[in-house]
Amino acid sequence: MKTRLLTYCLFASILTLSGQDLSRYDKIADYPLSKDGRDITGRYSDIQLQNTHFAQGGVYSNGKYLGTTPGGSFIITPQLSGLTTSHFAFRLSFNVDSLPNTLFVFGDRWRWLKGEVASDSTILITVSKKDGFGRSIRSNYHVDKGEWYTLGFEYDSIVGSFTLYMNDTLAGSIQLHSPIEMHNDLRVTNEDAGLGHTFKGYWKDLRLYSAKSNAVKTPKDSRIGIYYAPKRKCIYIHRGLRIVEQKSFFYTITNLAGITIQTGILPKGQEQIRLDIYPVGIYVMKWYIAGDEGGFRFAIE
Repeated sequence: MKTRLLTYCLFASILTLSGQDLSRYDKIADYPLSKDGRDITGRYSDIQLQNTHFAQGGVYSNGKYLGTTPGGSFIITPQLSGLTTSHFAFRLSFNVDSLPNTLFVFGDRWRWLKGEVASDSTILITVSKKDGFGRSIRSNYHVDKGEWYTLGFEYDSIVGSFTLYMNDTLAGSIQLHSPIEMHNDLRVTNEDAGLGHTFKGYWKDLRLYSAKSNAVKTPKDSRIGIYYAPKRKCIYIHRGLRIVEQKSFFYTITNLAGITIQTGILPKGQEQIRLDIYPVGIYVMKWYIAGDEGGFRFAIE
């Protein structure tokens, strides 16, 4: 009992770590932007810079939208074709000159995700949906002009989660009802052309990460099977191989608001997770076993 309790506490502490963990990712692009637009990984061509200059360790954008104002600053990465769009992470350090302010936009034409500093100095991230921008996540983390900050986020389409970090501290998360529509427009830029807004201030250390090939695995019958029986309101766990049979099954269940409903350990010999007390709705289950992890969504009607 003591060993099991210790294991559970250790697992719970791992789940509640607040810092951005990039150990599950491979860095695919790294633009320091301290003296030029070079990607130091050597994977991509230089970032395109127009009407910018280098100062304070970063590159300065003057906040003028090039589409309507002569001399506007333009920053845009090349097409980041190596980005695993189902599961990736992003980091950018910034220093703003004015509020409110556009921070960055993903997508040169489709503009499927954007970050901004709102008029109340909080950070707001918005992701697209089929008919335009939809779900947003607002951090109560306040930004001051003239100060450097690091913003990071992670997107996992398997469980529909989008998590925001500020200065390596968890700043909020949301659950998305459907995958982000990206239309293969994999560029990062300093302007929101749809509104004619352009970032004013400094960028540095723009980095993108794709999940390692073994970072997230979906269930496979040859190793482990997870079956949801809606009529019985029960999730069945089938452990196929001996190594799996001898390991405990760790899991968490959250609702679409990102609120944890249940966290637990399914010991060897136990194969059912009952859902009788759950209200009608859509839920996300993440599981961890024998070095593997994965997740899926299910509905209770």
